[in-house]
Amino acid sequence: TLLVEPLVAWHARVQARCADPDFDSPFNTTRTVAISRGLLAEVPENLTAVVETASTIRLSWDAGDPQGCDFSAWEVLVRDEEPAVRSFPWTVPLGCDDLRDRGVTECTLREMTPGPPISIRLRETCLDSRTDSLPVQTNILRWYEPHQWSLYIGPQDDIRYSVNILSFAERCMVEKSSAYDDEFSVCLGQTLTVPYEATITRGDVLFGWGQRIWLNCTAPALVHTLPEPARADPPVALALVALSSSEARADYTLLGHISDCDCAAPELQIRTVLPTGGFDAWRSYGGRCADISDRGCVVSDLVHSSAYQGRLRIACQDEALSSAWTTADEVLTTRPLCAWEVGHSSEAGSFECADGTHCQDDCGNGTACAIGGACCAPDVVGGIGVLRCPLGWRMCALGCTSSPACDEAGGRRVCHDEQIPARPPFGASITSPSHTSLNFTWWDAPYASGVASPCVFLRWMIEVANTTAGAEWTRVCAEQSGRPELRECLVAGLESATAYHIRVRKECERYFFSSSAMNSEYDLATFTTVPTRADAPARVFVTASGLTPDSQLTPVLEWSPGADRGDCEFSAWAVEQRAAGALQQGEADWEP
Repeated sequence: TLLVEPLVAWHARVQARCADPDFDSPFNTTRTVAISRGLLAEVPENLTAVVETASTIRLSWDAGDPQGCDFSAWEVLVRDEEPAVRSFPWTVPLGCDDLRDRGVTECTLREMTPGPPISIRLRETCLDSRTDSLPVQTNILRWYEPHQWSLYIGPQDDIRYSVNILSFAERCMVEKSSAYDDEFSVCLGQTLTVPYEATITRGDVLFGWGQRIWLNCTAPALVHTLPEPARADPPVALALVALSSSEARADYTLLGHISDCDCAAPELQIRTVLPTGGFDAWRSYGGRCADISDRGCVVSDLVHSSAYQGRLRIACQDEALSSAWTTADEVLTTRPLCAWEVGHSSEAGSFECADGTHCQDDCGNGTACAIGGACCAPDVVGGIGVLRCPLGWRMCALGCTSSPACDEAGGRRVCHDEQIPARPPFGASITSPSHTSLNFTWWDAPYASGVASPCVFLRWMIEVANTTAGAEWTRVCAEQSGRPELRECLVAGLESATAYHIRVRKECERYFFSSSAMNSEYDLATFTTVPTRADAPARVFVTASGLTPDSQLTPVLEWSPGADRGDCEFSAWAVEQRAAGALQQGEADWEP
């Protein structure tokens, strides 16, 4: 049980602590929990709509427990339901627009006119709107047009026949409708809201009905409650944000109800905005983008420097119940591979890389547009900033031969074909994504101004070995080593908490019968795989909350142990909390 102050939004997180802190599990953090209100009023029950006439509908319900709600009024809303049209807005009907007595749980909708099908929604509103009850909604009410149908009546042992009609049968006089003895009319009245079974018996002759009789039935215009499900509400908002030249993130908000929608799932579609002003075909994205429990996902396989339009809906197993589409307010534009942008960080301008970073003649943050674009190489070499040219161009300090982009960034340089080996890779970076793997990245080393190597790239030679004495080197990542722009290797199948040597060198194609002379030296690094930590606690959620006599909120937090305890010798659960505002500002620390 957490003790938090009222009128505050907060987070909580849980971690499994072990005897050895290196084996502690990661934290699992709850979403922000807003507790600036009391408990919600319970949903009204037994909402019933009874059609009294063709222009009035009587609505009744039972009030739920108000809990933390200080009653304000009953809210009754009505809207048209037309599957082929985007959802209509909810409006307040005449006759149910001023319900300020909680003890009065019925009203009559007046001046209704035949038209599209409708739905009626009800909720209890409170002085603090954050304690309003969740809404409850009727099935669709459909307006029938006048129509007529016929049923064939023939001789049977039992001369009673059942007909589904839409009215109560009332006693009345049977009248002749013509000069013929076998034509009669039966009066029917008082509108029904459910199908009704009537028995029609002819007893004026000994033999009942004749051999060939047709019974003609007519229904007046009326409102009839059908057991038809309502459509899902559309998403409230959709935003698309570029992450790189080929990826974007879709974030959306769902505040409505899925109603009777089975297998509800978000359906995200994106289409290209053509330079001519038209559009390409819509393309759907599944995976995490179709997970009803998420509110965002990453879209990949996009084209750089292109404009896209997105839309989202809640898709149902029954297409007729799927919500209307919600279109993103702004068009998404993916980032360029590497574009010159004037005046970003200085008067001279800079290059914008696909990952959103900017640079001029050096890279202080270690990021470069190495694939398909021209931007700077990482950091500096020997105190000299180095500019990286497009793939396949020669590299020189502060410039490239015949590159307009390099002209703008510092002038053209000429590279010489001197007979010197390739330089060893540098700037190796190693991480351990898991207890059995290491991820190794490196940079291709350039030369000083006016120098270039005749090395024609053949492959990267990447090898790994245990640091214990006598361990042999093993080649890894062979399938991807033949591409010069791929300077990353994920080595799997290792032992946890074990130190490894990793080395890499550039190998060149044969050059005048001696390829080894052009190969670079090895760049060597050492790293230790992480220990097998316990999995993070699962299913961290708030199961209940209440109010103490002094209005102090007491949420109850529950969680389950992670699936794998790893090498952890369990010590204790660590539960911490902090205010949501403090988390955003980065000021307060987590507190036990």
